[in-house]
Amino acid sequence: MSSTESESVSNAEYESLSQKIIVEVQKRPALYDTTLRQYSDRNVKNKLWEEVYHNVVNNWMTLSEAEKKKKGSTIQKKWKNMRDSFSKELAIQRGKSGQGAIKKKKYVHFDSLLFLVPSLQKRETSSNIEFTSQDNPDTDLSETLPLRIVIEPHPVRRLPKAEVAVKIMNKNC
Repeated sequence: MSSTESESVSNAEYESLSQKIIVEVQKRPALYDTTLRQYSDRNVKNKLWEEVYHNVVNNWMTLSEAEKKKKGSTIQKKWKNMRDSFSKELAIQRGKSGQGAIKKKKYVHFDSLLFLVPSLQKRETSSNIEFTSQDNPDTDLSETLPLRIVIEPHPVRRLPKAEVAVKIMNKNC
């Protein structure tokens, strides 16, 4: 199939391909679930992707190695795009507390990709900085430290020649 033929795929065929990819990836959690040990095993993931290609592309076994590589890459890119689009849509749907509703059409594969929600949870982060009782993180630092904030012009946007500087100092400075 030439690139012009693949570009002329109908919308229905494109959506069918998308759904096939989603179904096949969903059957193989090691391709998307970062909590699984196999997620980090490249050999396991390559084998799983090969299974996906075989089930998504009708004539997979008859393709040359170059065609397999190209189609495989296309399928993985399509999967990444769908996963990223779902992740963005999920963030929009969750929104921030108090935000007004945004009237926008929901991502077409949103419902099909809901199985990704547990694997997209934000991970807790930890700090390597230890706080002592003197360095209580709840302390208002503006009372203890002189603070100087300098706002410099953005390199792309030209500002008047006068430099813009804002200094905020505590009472002791």
